[in-house]
Amino acid sequence: MREASTGLIIDLPAHSNTTDLLLARLARKDATPLFSVKRGASWIDVSTADFTASVRSLARTLIAHGVAPGDTVAIMSSTRYEWALAEQAIWFAGAVSVPIYETSSPFQVEWILKDSGARLAFAEDPRRAQVIEQAAAALGEQVMVLVFEDGAGVDPAGIPSSGLKELVDAGSCSAVTDEQLEAARTSAGLQDLATLVYTSGTTGRPKGCMMTHANFSLIAVNLAPHMAPVLGPGAGHR
Repeated sequence: MREASTGLIIDLPAHSNTTDLLLARLARKDATPLFSVKRGASWIDVSTADFTASVRSLARTLIAHGVAPGDTVAIMSSTRYEWALAEQAIWFAGAVSVPIYETSSPFQVEWILKDSGARLAFAEDPRRAQVIEQAAAALGEQVMVLVFEDGAGVDPAGIPSSGLKELVDAGSCSAVTDEQLEAARTSAGLQDLATLVYTSGTTGRPKGCMMTHANFSLIAVNLAPHMAPVLGPGAGHR
């Protein structure tokens, strides 16, 4: 097998982490929507400022629930806006995300919770929440489950959907200070763990692949210049 390597175009300070990329975009005051989210038959744009405000509020909720830097927090959901919001909030709280396939069985979820040590989890809906609760019961551990969709119906104009909106709103009213939040956000550096991605477990127990903040941040900033010809002017700054 042939191997090739190339030097970095852009380097980052060792103390930085993935959250700094979001804050850098916020500081640029880029008017381009960060997300377009489908609600009912409509698409709603989400600005960087609104997304960052929601991330900070949700991170406060996590901290208020006892999440500390280095803790693991699971996410069992399909790919969606709320998934991105939850993971950024986990990183702002200084914690480590643990993605779980939305099709996983209670048996599979039990192993991931046990191996990762996650005692708080986001679930996409009540059905996934029940799977996590069954897994936690089998494990004999208390796992707090926060649900994106609470089953009470979703306001077509609401971002995020109803269940997660309550968690975001709760963060805005929490006693967690700006100083506490910033201390948690900046607690991780490039070489610190950002996420544990578990394998499918085809040949045995799923194994947690350790991804650092450097794996995300350095790839993102160094890939951006190469993507500009494909995505168009300014793409390297988005």
